Amino acid sequence: MRHRDIIDVNQPNKPFFDAIAADASDAITTYVRKGCLGEAIAYQRQLITTLDAMIGDTIGTAWRKAVRAQFRDPRAATRWKANALDLNPNDPHLSIALNSMAAMKVDDAWRLAVPLPLPCPMGPKYAEPEEIVLIHSETGEARIYADEGPSLIEPLYVDRFTVHADARVWAREIATFSIEWFYNCENARKIANITPEWTGYAPSALAIGAIDKIRWPRVTTITAGTGIDAAALKKVIFRQARLTHVNAPLSVARAA
Repeated sequence: MRHRDIIDVNQPNKPFFDAIAADASDAITTYVRKGCLGEAIAYQRQLITTLDAMIGDTIGTAWRKAVRAQFRDPRAATRWKANALDLNPNDPHLSIALNSMAAMKVDDAWRLAVPLPLPCPMGPKYAEPEEIVLIHSETGEARIYADEGPSLIEPLYVDRFTVHADARVWAREIATFSIEWFYNCENARKIANITPEWTGYAPSALAIGAIDKIRWPRVTTITAGTGIDAAALKKVIFRQARLTHVNAPLSVARAA
């Protein structure tokens, strides 16, 4: 009995790309078994380049293009990212700390691209991001890819979090969090042979644009971080809460 083909209307090309992924996995496995690691890497990169050309201009193809550009000179790419965040480019940890970010040229200006969800520092970087935070390499100004409006990038623990308006501080916290996760992995393997989960969320929130234009979530505590005026944020949140005001009845005296 022939089974019906089920087509996802949101991803009609998924069966095609799944078949290519399966064939590519077999080819790469064959390369690895023969010890041809360089050929395996070159084959994978060429395949991704070809598929992106077929897909067209999307947020995913823009991100993967930025990732592939780093392969030409990984050391120079890491140094550029360090300078964009005012970090010491000679720090040996930066190759891991900044591995989830990439330089991307948008509107004739170089920006530090931070994809969301964050790719694992020690894993593949080619997954389709839901959105990309673009940080100007000189001014530190941030915006969302293909979106100029205000936005709030929330962290994992949404019941209480710290929010920054300075995108560089936010990105540096991601770099620190990546290093901490890496060393936690090393310690966990030695003790219990397990790998801590990588959530893909930043450790803090980022406010992009005017805070009064952002719809703030209902949480227990928000800590005002770098660039955030705590009093101003409190006023905005109370105003958005739309608390009901109760007034006494108007008493009109009778004229003589």
